[in-house]
Amino acid sequence: EIPPVSLSDEGRITVASAELLEHTEVVGSKEKRKLQLGEIPLSLTCVLHKKYILADPNAEEESIMDTLVTIVLDTSSRLLFLYKPGGLFLANSSMLQ
Repeated sequence: EIPPVSLSDEGRITVASAELLEHTEVVGSKEKRKLQLGEIPLSLTCVLHKKYILADPNAEEESIMDTLVTIVLDTSSRLLFLYKPGGLFLANSSMLQ
């Protein structure tokens, strides 16, 4: 479920309590809503270190990475999101294979 949220004068978004809902501007609905998903998203984060690609790295592995990439697909294999912050360019296709 998605809870109702309120927007403060400072621009901060918070989950709205019942009493807060009566006195502040509400972003969206004042009631909880069910999240409607057509497909289930599947996320995978990988790191590139030298010639190795490591899936689902822990904090220690992320600290020595050269590049990180997160990909989100739905159950139909449709790309929903791709995130690659800075780092090296994902080089040649033979490395990725």
